[in-house]
Amino acid sequence: KYGMYIFTQYFEYSPLQVIGNELEISGTVSEYNGTLQLVDVSYSDYYHEDGDIKILSTGNEDKVQPLTGNAGKFASDEYINTVVSVDLVCTGGYATVNTATTSAYSFTLYCHDKNNPSEELNIRISDSISIKYPDTLTRIKDDIPFFKGEKSIAESTGKGTDTRKVEYISITGGLVKYITSNGRVTYQVNLCNKNGIEFHMTGN
Repeated sequence: KYGMYIFTQYFEYSPLQVIGNELEISGTVSEYNGTLQLVDVSYSDYYHEDGDIKILSTGNEDKVQPLTGNAGKFASDEYINTVVSVDLVCTGGYATVNTATTSAYSFTLYCHDKNNPSEELNIRISDSISIKYPDTLTRIKDDIPFFKGEKSIAESTGKGTDTRKVEYISITGGLVKYITSNGRVTYQVNLCNKNGIEFHMTGN
């Protein structure tokens, strides 16, 4: 159940984009917001060097299954840098616009376990992942009331007559520890791709 994030300086290295690849990676261990990660990694499809990422085997998708559980279980150092799956209810949060695009938003959602409001676990959605309203082509921007289930799809998008609201969110992603500017330790599930989030709607 152990894992580690790999920071590639925003380069898209092909071996890291295939689920099920077994890799040998050389780099430097660093810390980011309380979470360990590997940096200074390298890879070239054409000019390989000794320190490049090496593909040891492929087709290991069956070994990449998320751990399932509740928020109380995963709000712990024990599961940092592992892929987890949990059902959460959003209670608030904030969005940050990408100043370069003025249209892409990242989100931090404050959540608790679907079945236990005392168990807290947050969701982090990077602005590089495009999340859309269910059954529409409208990108979710900074409308936190939608995530909280306080607004229907129609109210959130400003069109249509869809009255469904978010009941809870199923999220699959990497578990990370985040230390706030005032030193408070929080745990959050970092969405890895848009297929890792599912909105369960009232009135389905």
